[in-house]
Amino acid sequence: MDKIEELLVCPECFGKLEYSEFVSNCSNCHINFSIVNGIPIMLIPDINDMKRINTNNIDMNKSYVIDYYSQVSKELESKYGRFIKFMNCGYVINENKQYSIIELNEEKIERNSIKLFLEVVGNVDCNNKRIIEIGCGRGGNIFYLNKFFKPKEVVGIDLCFENIISCDKRKHSNSFYYVADAENIPFASECFDIVINIESSFHYPDLFRFFRNVHRILKQSGYFLYADVLPKQTFQEMENYITSLSFEIIRAQDITSNVLMSFESLASSYIGINESTLNEFLAMLDSRNYRKLKEGEAEYRIYSIRKI
Repeated sequence: MDKIEELLVCPECFGKLEYSEFVSNCSNCHINFSIVNGIPIMLIPDINDMKRINTNNIDMNKSYVIDYYSQVSKELESKYGRFIKFMNCGYVINENKQYSIIELNEEKIERNSIKLFLEVVGNVDCNNKRIIEIGCGRGGNIFYLNKFFKPKEVVGIDLCFENIISCDKRKHSNSFYYVADAENIPFASECFDIVINIESSFHYPDLFRFFRNVHRILKQSGYFLYADVLPKQTFQEMENYITSLSFEIIRAQDITSNVLMSFESLASSYIGINESTLNEFLAMLDSRNYRKLKEGEAEYRIYSIRKI
């Protein structure tokens, strides 16, 4: 079994990396990648040049996303510290079919967010698997992945250095974190058994490029566990493209009602929080995600997808 460090490659050309104490260098294209406080920064130089019109109709680039999430992470850390590990909308049980094999008994803090993560995992076997989470945020999913399952190794990548710092504070011995881009994943082909991506892809300038990266790094018969808030039309285009990549969609489930119930159940918990940067992450009823889901402009779906 290859070590995680040996599977790390240049995100630009997939060349082999050579290491020194504070930098890694691609032996092929000679791009240098910094290592800051022991955390590899695996971003290609032109990352900030890719722009998009996102689902909220805001013209932005990746530097905007980095700055925005850095501010959110700092505010969460200063106000809630170790108690806030998640940045997702959460899930509340209703008549929709549940897929998780884990019962939540003791967990009370961030219970809705934990439940959402477990529903995304569903009944997929995570034990003794090499898993990567793309867009790992503050590390909540990986923390509970290690609590409820026994993965062999887990990698978390995120565009925001502040998020990776938070992850690094609570990491397990089998967990590895990198600052990296979902559209330029710095890992060798066919090296992961499972890829997880939750509430991150709506920021990506090129969603199809992300899916191609997932297909490349995933082993044959491996699982892509995916969830996000997107317009209905985007989901249809996405499904068509995914199946063209030799992916099989095992499960496609609309959980909009469960997520709306989570927003509504948590709203009273954060009365008095007025910072606009936190509204989107603390289940505020005036947040963009809540409004779009409530008004039917978008849906929240979970997918379980297998590489064939």
